[in-house]
Amino acid sequence: VGRIESVKRIDIFLQTAALLVKRGNDNNWLFHVFGDGSLLQEMRALAKELDIEDLVIFHGHRMDIHNCMASLDIMLMCSDHEGLPMAALEAMARGIPVVAFNVGALHRLIKHECNGWLVEPENMMALSKQINQWLQFSQQHKMFLQLACKETIQQQFSSEVAIPKLLATYESVSC
Repeated sequence: VGRIESVKRIDIFLQTAALLVKRGNDNNWLFHVFGDGSLLQEMRALAKELDIEDLVIFHGHRMDIHNCMASLDIMLMCSDHEGLPMAALEAMARGIPVVAFNVGALHRLIKHECNGWLVEPENMMALSKQINQWLQFSQQHKMFLQLACKETIQQQFSSEVAIPKLLATYESVSC
């Protein structure tokens, strides 16, 4: 979910998707890419080259991204660098666990194996391993992780928590 630009590493997302498909799991894979950008046509060509074009839907820019995200089981973030990405915050608020490279401030949001997974950058095998681990979990364990995602957002990033912190910061620097 986001811009289709080099920093977002949609190429790694597609290569990871191809790894998952080639492992021969009996999953009905369907991969979604939401967003638009200068590399869209190049990423479509890569999906074709990787022989996964029928399993990848490029949705383009969507104004109803919240509804689109509701259909996701898990989110994969392959960015080279991030701050604290809104897409991850929104996904977790909906109870969608995130598998991401351990870059930027993602460690503030994702607690490895508690509410998502952080792996070393550019490691497609680690990404696919974590997704396969998710698939192996019981429904009860999946529900536990989904709840942990929602609780993380509520306890650390909700407006009820953020606004008092913001006001306290303003008050501390006002003359």
